[in-house]
Amino acid sequence: MNEMTKPITAVSPATLARMIAVVGDKNAIELKVLATGTNEPVDGLEKTLKAAIAFGGGQFKEFPLRPWPGTPGGYLADVIPTRVGSYRFRFTGTIGTAKIDEEFESG
Repeated sequence: MNEMTKPITAVSPATLARMIAVVGDKNAIELKVLATGTNEPVDGLEKTLKAAIAFGGGQFKEFPLRPWPGTPGGYLADVIPTRVGSYRFRFTGTIGTAKIDEEFESG
């Protein structure tokens, strides 16, 4: 079993994104968004944020975000990784009035 996990922090006013992946199985990007300063969950962002993944230096492919049941401020994007290696993640859109365009790479 090949797994990859990458906790990512840095997006303001968002905070945490990660993907725990098993190649060939249905997996998900997990994104949790908390308001800066209050740490209150931010809901409704499936309408304003987009998630995309690229393998290595390849082209990004978008995956729709959906609310994460039972997790306030949480979102999932269903993916099936096809190979082990380095993945790049990109989140674009808006959170409130803040424009988001952040890219991260798995270890």
